[in-house]
Amino acid sequence: MPNTAKLPIPVPKDILAKGSYSVFFVGSILLWNFLGDYGLFSEWYHQVWQWLLILVSGYFLFRK
Repeated sequence: MPNTAKLPIPVPKDILAKGSYSVFFVGSILLWNFLGDYGLFSEWYHQVWQWLLILVSGYFLFRK
């Protein structure tokens, strides 16, 4: 029998499958912010891409 110890907070069974998406998108946002701070992209384009990444990552994290 596998160890079925209860966690103090409920965790969805597929959270690990979605974890790779969250790591990828959070990493993308951090990288984009890092590059944007050095002026490699125009400010409005930087903001649009950052919010696009946030929305897409939210979709992957919270979809049923």
